[in-house]
Amino acid sequence: MYHNALEIQNLERDENHLEQLNRKFKISKREREVIDLICEGKTNKEIEDRLFISIQTVKDHIYRIYQKTGVRNRVELSNLFR
Repeated sequence: MYHNALEIQNLERDENHLEQLNRKFKISKREREVIDLICEGKTNKEIEDRLFISIQTVKDHIYRIYQKTGVRNRVELSNLFR
């Protein structure tokens, strides 16, 4: 797939922004995976199935993510990481 220079710059800026957020909030690799799936609109059950973890582990990850970032719900989380 061909990307023009502006698209590449935007992708690099977005990746850099996400890396900065990960460092700022001390987001683990697994928490990052959960965040990505939440941003895709996945339910807890879909996250459980995709990551091969229990529903309680999904909820625990989400709780910790909310605590670290100070958000209150999935919409706020998605807005922060988009």
